[in-house]
Amino acid sequence: MHKLLTLLLISIHFLAVSQSDSKIVKIAKVEVDHRLEGALGILVECTSDFKFMFDKYNTDSLFKKAMDKANFNIYSSVLQKNARIQPAYGHGFIKRKDGNLEVKTSISTPLSYSADGLTSTRIFIPYACMKLPSETQEIQVKLTVRGKDSYGVTFTQSVTSEVIKFTKPPIKTFTFNLDSMYVKAMNDKGQAWDYTFSNGDAPDILLTLKMGDMTIGKLYKENAFEFNYTEKPKVFSFYISEGDEVILSLVDFDSGISDAIASWRFISANMKPNIVYEQKEAKSNLTGFHFNFKVRE
Repeated sequence: MHKLLTLLLISIHFLAVSQSDSKIVKIAKVEVDHRLEGALGILVECTSDFKFMFDKYNTDSLFKKAMDKANFNIYSSVLQKNARIQPAYGHGFIKRKDGNLEVKTSISTPLSYSADGLTSTRIFIPYACMKLPSETQEIQVKLTVRGKDSYGVTFTQSVTSEVIKFTKPPIKTFTFNLDSMYVKAMNDKGQAWDYTFSNGDAPDILLTLKMGDMTIGKLYKENAFEFNYTEKPKVFSFYISEGDEVILSLVDFDSGISDAIASWRFISANMKPNIVYEQKEAKSNLTGFHFNFKVRE
């Protein structure tokens, strides 16, 4: 009976701390014309402070239990005159169900707390992914934090930046056509990719196209050595800003650390409009590949 009463009181306490205005994230800095991995856009730097959680669960052991399986994310949207804007052509990975732009970023949650223990998060929004004309723009970035601690208590917070003024550069369309990609049975160190007794040693191959650190397109295939679209090439087409670079990477995916297989960098500034380019450089982990790419005005 005593244990039941204690659990009930703890449950009531946890329910009471579920709130919609927890002070989790603060915008520390906004930088326009930031270039990340060759892509131009807006960088938002913010800090997360979980002192409020320590105040709620006010012992080290309760705090650690609360944060052990906690999951917090920042959902970034772009506002113009208080209205959400939509993602540009080809940027469906950042489209909400209502059609508006939203970038999801996970927050690293601490298992212990110190008075000055702040977690930093960087959010990069390429200019090309925003459905706005190529001219001077004034926007605001709205960050909405949603999270749940290990006890199932939910927390939310919203914060909006000051007005951000920038000039959106001219856009171009980047198109990538994949025919095939073949991974060697052993990696360049002579080791099997993913040796298991049940599924063999083939990798779980993940191909991604990125601008900065934002995913534009991806393909995933478990326990496989190849992507093969020779009968009908896989096509990705999307807007980039003039001069942007696009990163293509192929990895052996793992929920922890993924092993790199091969990567390419496409520098649009070195590409002539409407000319189809093919990559010929050999890659040590591949037996072969075939794809082409181009930019157009």
